[in-house]
Amino acid sequence: MRPDHQRSFTNFLFALPIVAIVMVISFGGTEDPVAGWLYRWSGLIAGLLAVSAAVLTINQMQRSDDRQEARFLTTEDRQERRHEQLVRLTLRADRLRAERAHMPQGPDMKKWLRDFAELEAVYAPSSEPPNAEECEAIIRFGDFIIELVRRQVLKEALDLYESRLYYVHGRLTEQLERVSGGLGAAKIYQSRREPEGTAELLIDVMVALIAAKPLVAEYAKRLADLDEAYR
Repeated sequence: MRPDHQRSFTNFLFALPIVAIVMVISFGGTEDPVAGWLYRWSGLIAGLLAVSAAVLTINQMQRSDDRQEARFLTTEDRQERRHEQLVRLTLRADRLRAERAHMPQGPDMKKWLRDFAELEAVYAPSSEPPNAEECEAIIRFGDFIIELVRRQVLKEALDLYESRLYYVHGRLTEQLERVSGGLGAAKIYQSRREPEGTAELLIDVMVALIAAKPLVAEYAKRLADLDEAYR
């Protein structure tokens, strides 16, 4: 702790006249006019000194309180700055998760929708089963969208999703579970070289993929909105 030189000097100035008065009274005779004057006004002088001492004490206490308050504010400022730093770090981590969820998943979903529209233009579920080439395309599109929605970066960002995005994710996941089940059964028939059974099962898969399209489109849009919200 640094010495308070100003306080020491103030105490010295306050003590100096007291010492002088005591010395005059002690060593001065009764005939000494200065000593006589001090004897006569000693009560008033003592009162003035007491008031001065009180004023100095109050001033010193006020200065001490001011210093203590300044130290408190400095500590409080440091804590506030630390809190702001932690908030910024948390927001930075959330921003990175939102960005990774959108990129490249959002653009991949949009590309899947464009490419799937081309398959729909060639083959739409009807009474006629898909041919071998169309079967391969349905399996490829189904596998890709399932893998995309199951990516780890999307799972890691789930707690950032607002209510509608979380709902869309859940509905799409349920829809793709049906797609996955149909693909699994179709691949078994395919491995047995039973094209007719494979094609029949893939009709239902195609219907399920078509039903999933609006959810995929909304998912892609809301991922972009999420990324923008955290920028």
